[in-house]
Amino acid sequence: MLGDLAHWLTDFLLWLPRELFAFFLAQLGEFLAGLPVPDWLTYIANVIVPPGLIWWLGLLQIGLAVKLCGGAWMLRFLLRRVPIVG
Repeated sequence: MLGDLAHWLTDFLLWLPRELFAFFLAQLGEFLAGLPVPDWLTYIANVIVPPGLIWWLGLLQIGLAVKLCGGAWMLRFLLRRVPIVG
């Protein structure tokens, strides 16, 4: 009987965070769906980027640079939250 209680408690403690996270994501999705779209964003599909600019951005690997800088800024932010390190 004690083993059954421990098994039930373990299952419940593993189930609860999953359900809370799923509930949070569902609420976040509903919140974001309810936000109005800015006027400038409706016209962004009509913007034409010149092929030469796309070529230079690919040559310089700007996409990778943005990912690396974003990751570094995120790591810096997280490390500053650690009491001993930050």
